Amino acid sequence: VYHVVTVPDGDFPGETAIIDYQDKCQPALEEFSPSAMADPEVGMFVLYPTADSWKRGDRAVTCIATTDIPRTGSLQE
Repeated sequence: VYHVVTVPDGDFPGETAIIDYQDKCQPALEEFSPSAMADPEVGMFVLYPTADSWKRGDRAVTCIATTDIPRTGSLQE
């Protein structure tokens, strides 16, 4: 996990608004680790609230850097 965006409380904003929040993951990875963005083995996975999880208080859009090959250490420079 390299970045978490908290969506403001209120009614569930809908998938389009949630996608706007998850679009913040790529720029956050570029800032966290520019070399990770240039590494073809590094991908991004995003966990985000759904209408059901929103009802349970989920407001976190979680940005996760992934690799197919296990690594140790940090991607951060």
